Amino acid sequence: MEELFARARAVRAHIMVGGVDAGNEGSLRFHEHLGFTEVARMPETGWVHGAWRDLVLVQRVLDAPGAGRW
Repeated sequence: MEELFARARAVRAHIMVGGVDAGNEGSLRFHEHLGFTEVARMPETGWVHGAWRDLVLVQRVLDAPGAGRW
């Protein structure tokens, strides 16, 4: 993941966004450990193994919050 963050910064990306199944506690903890924060929940966005799944959107700021683009 650190390599992905470095590549994103190299192209001046400001935010990295991820989507995680709300029921995947391990993945949610993994992303939190990497500095991602939950920004949205979208209920019943996917049908997996016979059940609706909620999607959690997480984001990590890659540069200083509020930093100018250039």
